Amino acid sequence: SGKIIKMSCVLCLAFLALSWGYPAYKTYQVIKENDYDEQWISYWMIFGVLTFLEHTILYYLTGNYVWEILKAIFVAWLVHPDFKGAEFINENFSGQVYFPLENILKSTPVWKLVENS
Repeated sequence: SGKIIKMSCVLCLAFLALSWGYPAYKTYQVIKENDYDEQWISYWMIFGVLTFLEHTILYYLTGNYVWEILKAIFVAWLVHPDFKGAEFINENFSGQVYFPLENILKSTPVWKLVENS
């Protein structure tokens, strides 16, 4: 039981480093160098959509080890410099993903609150 908890904590920290730490560092470098890099803008948009879906529609998957492993593999593909999965998705699927979500977001009271501030 103790070993499982320790392993779970290690995996959780590894995922946090992969999904937040590394992308935040790379984004900081891009901002610091004042260099446009579609990879990191795309990553944060995709990760935001994934996080939104996970906390709304996919909430029942949270804590499921298969889901967590698949999510980690997906995030690794998104951030890995050889694959640049985030850039690939943005170039090939952005209209199909972002426009419907933008319309949903614009229909919420949160959007009106943000737009009026």
